[in-house]
Amino acid sequence: MEGLDRERGMVQSSTLEAMPQRAGKSRTPLETTDMEAGMALLRERLHGEALKLILCGSFGLGNIGDEALPYAVSDLARAYGLDLQLNLLSRYDQPVLANAIGLRAPHRDYWDQLRGQPCLIIGGGIISPDKLSVLFRCAPILRKIAPSLTGLFAVAVETGVRYPLLARRRIRRLLRGINPLYARDVPSAATLRRIVGRHVTVTGDSVLWLKADDELPEGVLKADRFIAVSLRDHWAGSPGWYAWISRQLKALSERLHVPLVFVPFSWLQADDRLEHRKVCEVLHFLAPEVQAHCIDAVLTPRQAAGILKRAVLTVGMRLHACVMSYAQRVPFVAVAYHPKIRGFAETVGWEMYVTPSNLPFRQSTRAYGYAFPDVKLNEQLEGLAVDALTNGKFNRLDPLRERVARAFMGLVTRTV
Repeated sequence: MEGLDRERGMVQSSTLEAMPQRAGKSRTPLETTDMEAGMALLRERLHGEALKLILCGSFGLGNIGDEALPYAVSDLARAYGLDLQLNLLSRYDQPVLANAIGLRAPHRDYWDQLRGQPCLIIGGGIISPDKLSVLFRCAPILRKIAPSLTGLFAVAVETGVRYPLLARRRIRRLLRGINPLYARDVPSAATLRRIVGRHVTVTGDSVLWLKADDELPEGVLKADRFIAVSLRDHWAGSPGWYAWISRQLKALSERLHVPLVFVPFSWLQADDRLEHRKVCEVLHFLAPEVQAHCIDAVLTPRQAAGILKRAVLTVGMRLHACVMSYAQRVPFVAVAYHPKIRGFAETVGWEMYVTPSNLPFRQSTRAYGYAFPDVKLNEQLEGLAVDALTNGKFNRLDPLRERVARAFMGLVTRTV
């Protein structure tokens, strides 16, 4: 990442020197309907210095979707001429990311450098009844370092699960005084609205702002036209899963006359490359004539987006494979192992290109998302793909990017 300071966990979007820490009371948001004028006023308030900002989220577990967030926020700010100096606070004790500060020693030594900086809680895993959620894990730290300077920005709220009374009370207490509330998709906003009894605004996913790499490392991509595939091991070992997905990908490849390229989005806790190899083995047995290439490299978020940008179509189980494809105006079809997949598709108007079309009301018992026996994959990916390629529209992309930008500007101008 640009200007990465590996010693202090700091990300800079340019080489400007760090601004002095600014402690103080929140300020009223800029009253303007023009984004460029608003950002110009913000730059004027900063007197040419970089804006120090904490991003708090699920960083450091080897997931491209989470680790794309600081890149995307930097790209957003840079589009309006604003220079950022980002610090990343992770919900994990020991995040495996050089520029993320965790919750246990030795990371605690860096907490003091965050004191008084505005903080945006962002991305996935933010609000859920689980005690390991970002809000529950990071709230005690945030109260110490930024007690009145925290905003909820394009966050995910776990849907399709039961929130016990104590969890709902704790969430309401932790969010007291934080306003406005911004969720990244329609179901997240609806769930949070029911919990807190307040208005929640849908922004869209902040990764819609991510810029893709135009140049890729040599040898990573071996085809000019291809279908990008991003799976995860959620249904690994489930009877029928490998046979179904292999038949679907075979039919797609033959229909579009292009090879398959498997793009990993996670490499640590869950290694997508292992699942991709298993599917490729079944494909080779089922249809040896189908060309399939598994990318083994650990990709950066920009490289992943650069690969998807070159695809004719994406088949995604990974949420941010779908998000990045849509951001690059590449059609996608999604396999919804979790309600967040449909949540994004619904937000951008692509819910008709998701299978299964009828999801269970609740997530499966003792599972994250849906167990394979609880879903009915009746739709053929070939039919969904042809429809998406023919009729899919990207008319919500620019309005959602603007929503994300307006929410960002409104939150950061409260503290500068």
